[in-house]
Amino acid sequence: MIRTWLLIFFLVVGFFSSGQDSLRTENFIIVNENLPEYPGGIKQYFKELSDEIVYPKLALKKRIEGHVFVEIIVW
Repeated sequence: MIRTWLLIFFLVVGFFSSGQDSLRTENFIIVNENLPEYPGGIKQYFKELSDEIVYPKLALKKRIEGHVFVEIIVW
């Protein structure tokens, strides 16, 4: 009697575990070793950035200073 119950138990467990294997999906992580970079490199980036910064003439005249925080998001 115990053998019959053990056989039924292992058949049921084997049935459900084999069904889960077919539903299981593998997760892969793709690593890109080529990191994005600005055309011309970081020196060119800072050169072009500094060329675009325009300090207000009134602030220069009155010697007004401050901080600017910039956030860049790359998708």
